[in-house]
Amino acid sequence: VESGFASFLFLYESVRLLKIAILSAVGNVEDDLDCLRLRADDESEGLSPPVREHLSISELGWSSGQQLVLERGKPPTLDEICLNVTSRVRGSTELFVVSRSLRIGDFMSLAMKRFDLAGDKWHFCRTNWCGEEAGLLEDKETSLETEKLKEGETLLLLEGSLPPKGFLRLAVYLDKKSTGPTNSSKNSLEWLQGLIETFAAGVGISRSETETKPRSTSSLDSLETNSPRYCFLGDVEISKQATLSDLKAHLLTLPLLDNYVVPTLNFLRLCRLESDLEPGRVLRRMDLSLSRLKISTSAKIGCTVLNYEESLSQSASLLTVRLRLADKRDYGPPIEVVFDTPGSPTPAALRKFLSETLELPADGFVMAKHFPNKYEWAVIRASPPTQTTKGKKKGGQQKAINLRQKPYFLKDGDLIGIGVSGSDGTGVICI
Repeated sequence: VESGFASFLFLYESVRLLKIAILSAVGNVEDDLDCLRLRADDESEGLSPPVREHLSISELGWSSGQQLVLERGKPPTLDEICLNVTSRVRGSTELFVVSRSLRIGDFMSLAMKRFDLAGDKWHFCRTNWCGEEAGLLEDKETSLETEKLKEGETLLLLEGSLPPKGFLRLAVYLDKKSTGPTNSSKNSLEWLQGLIETFAAGVGISRSETETKPRSTSSLDSLETNSPRYCFLGDVEISKQATLSDLKAHLLTLPLLDNYVVPTLNFLRLCRLESDLEPGRVLRRMDLSLSRLKISTSAKIGCTVLNYEESLSQSASLLTVRLRLADKRDYGPPIEVVFDTPGSPTPAALRKFLSETLELPADGFVMAKHFPNKYEWAVIRASPPTQTTKGKKKGGQQKAINLRQKPYFLKDGDLIGIGVSGSDGTGVICI
C-alpha cells in the first residue's frame, strides 16, 4: 500500500477501527490489517512514531484535519518501543520497533545488521532536540527500558569503542584566540622573565588587575563569522574522579599545547562548549572532581591559553562586550571582561561595571544581551515592565532584577552589545 492521506471524522473508538475505515475508503480491504500501521504527520514536527492500535483518538490528541500516513509494518504493542537510529557512516535513519526489555548490545547488533556494518567498535549516543550528541549509552548489558529511552527518540550509531568503566572520553578543542606566548615567540623569554621578577617582588598578578581591564581578543568586524573559534585538539581519556587540576595537567601533555608557555595551571582556562562550539560555562574549582562538575563523556571542552593567571569565583561571569560603531550597523572588536559583584547581579551593577571598565558615562549607553539561537537582542532594562491589574498599577515594591534569572539568564560566554547614546541618533542596539 502506498503512503497516502485521507480525511475522516474521528468517531472511532480506537486506532484499529479508524484503520479499517481508511482501508475501506481507499479500496484495500484485502490487505492484512496486522501488517499495516498509522502514523501522524505534522508540518512542524514531521512524521511521528507508529501508533498503538488500542489507543483511542482522544488519547492521541488528534483533532479534525489531522494528516495520517498509512504504511506497511506491524503496529507496536504495549511492550514495544519505537526508536530511530541514525548512521552517519551510511547517511540515513531507520525506524525500529523493538521490545523494551531488549539489551542495548542486542539492539546495536540489530541496527548494525540493518545498516550493513561490521566490527565491534560501535556505540550508541543519545541526541538532543536538534539531533546533536547528548550522552552515551555506556552499558551494553542494560535494557532499553532501564535507560529510560522515550518513544520516538533518535539514537546515533557511532564508530569507536566506549571508554573503560569509570572513565570519560572528552573531545578537547583549542581556542585559536589563545593569548599565551608560544615557545617560538620572540618575546616569550622576556615575558617569562618579567613574570618571574613580578612574583619575586611579592606583587603577583591580582584578579583586579586582570579581570577589570578590557582585553581585546579579536579584530572581527561582525557578530557572526564563518571561521570557527575552536579547532579540534584531540580526545583524552581520564577518570571520572579526576579533578579539574588533573584534567588541566593532562591536557598540557598534548602535542599542540607543547608550543605554549604555561607557568601554572591557572594560565589555562577550560570551559564547556555549546552544541555550536561556542564557549559556555567556565570550569571552576580546581579541587572538584569531573563527576562533581557534571562532566560526561558527551561533553566538549574548550581550552584557552592565557597570558595571565585566572581563578574565577562562583559569582563571576565571563562576558564578551562589543561596542556599536558610530553611524554603522556594525560593531568593534570583542572585549573580554569578568563581571563580578558582591551582591546580586542587577542591571545597575552591570551598568556601573561597564561604565568603569569601558570608561563610558553611566547614563550614556544602552546594554543588550545577544541571543544567537533567536537572532535577537534583549535590551537590559533597569527595572521590569510595570504590571497593571484592571487599569491600576500593582501595589507593593517591585523586586530587583537578577540578571542570572528570567528573562536574561546571564552566564559565561554571553555577548553584551553596547550602543552609545547619540552615536546614530538613537542609541538603539540592532544587529
